[in-house]
Amino acid sequence: MKKILFAIGFLLISTAELAAQSLSEIINQKETILVDVRTPEEFAQGNVKNSINIPITELENNLSKLEGKKNVVVFCKAGIRAAKAEKILKDKKIKNVYNGKTWENVKSLVKTNLDNSENYKSEKPHFNVLRDTEKIKQVAVSLGKNGV
Repeated sequence: MKKILFAIGFLLISTAELAAQSLSEIINQKETILVDVRTPEEFAQGNVKNSINIPITELENNLSKLEGKKNVVVFCKAGIRAAKAEKILKDKKIKNVYNGKTWENVKSLVKTNLDNSENYKSEKPHFNVLRDTEKIKQVAVSLGKNGV
């Protein structure tokens, strides 16, 4: 019985990790539009870089901004409005709508360039020291324009 419960638990955790990984990949695609459905006041207090603010009360009046987009990720403060927004958009035939749940969740999944720019000094590897303390040395490495 313990083995069965362990297997079920493992599958649930694996599925959750896969879903989070897939959402991360979707969020970081250039064609994805990130839609924060909180109020403008909430949005002003903190938001996800490159997201747009369409409060849920105005969502149906702004469908033209979302039609034809490859992916749309909606999110809010606690996930409740995001779930409602996802349903509204899917009911209105907007394709590839994903629920990012909270703005903090989406923000944590957005990949950021630690140096805030892509600087290729040459075709050879290059690195910048981001933080240098007694215990930690954090660097950003660039492998050149065609580096892998």
